[in-house]
Amino acid sequence: MLDQASRLREIADRFGTQPARSRPHMIAVVSGKGGVGKSIVALNLAVLLAARGSNTLLLDADQNLGNVDVMVGAAPKFRLGNVLAGEKDISEVIVPLTHRLFLLPADSGNPDVRPMTIEQQKDLLHALSDLEQQFEYVVIDTAAGIGSIEIGFAVRSHEALVVTTPEPTSVMDAYAMIKLITAADPMVPVKLLVNEARTPGDADETARKLQMAVRHFLQRHVHFLGYVPHDLHVEKAVARQSPVVNEFPLCSASRALAALAETLLDQSKHTKRRRFATA
Repeated sequence: MLDQASRLREIADRFGTQPARSRPHMIAVVSGKGGVGKSIVALNLAVLLAARGSNTLLLDADQNLGNVDVMVGAAPKFRLGNVLAGEKDISEVIVPLTHRLFLLPADSGNPDVRPMTIEQQKDLLHALSDLEQQFEYVVIDTAAGIGSIEIGFAVRSHEALVVTTPEPTSVMDAYAMIKLITAADPMVPVKLLVNEARTPGDADETARKLQMAVRHFLQRHVHFLGYVPHDLHVEKAVARQSPVVNEFPLCSASRALAALAETLLDQSKHTKRRRFATA
């Protein structure tokens, strides 16, 4: 069996990338564990970036469990599976949601969809990078888990936003995600968001413990962007098939998400290293 060091080198070889100056700016929203609100964060972040004047594409990359179109009440005719199968170009599949916000929807429960390969992922991200004249941001809502495709989206984006909740298993899975991203490419900026926090203290303690483990075992720093509080308005917005920042813009979750968007906008303006998929 391979020892751990050999295994980590194998991961790095698989996902080897190089920095590049490119638009659009790609943000991969990832999590180790499902059910942490990752898709809600990705959707509302994309909505807020668009509302602040940036042409934004939301890519639902949960290949055959896509649900972002349901969350916004859209009924797309074509989906990501049609692009990966070579049946449609990306421009034919993208769905306009607002003047500046667009969605590339994923399939859901389609028996004909085959799992995305690493090469297909590279081709997809290359095609997205070619849309630099159309979009300033691409927000990628990855599938839950720590598979090769999820790690690939993280390391081939400009930055990875790891979403966790204070629940211990969620924190452990977030650590596993950060570990694999670091093994694949330690230069990828990794940022942390604590979702569904009951109190500011819970969020701060969750971030502190995770940062301490990452610093001790992985010798790297993960920037804590803040937290989104537990807020029943989020569930109400999902039931209404509307982003919470639109449906309840003054609720605590919406205000926290707005602060997150402002922070990411400010940081991306000062980012000098641009990263995207390479052949």
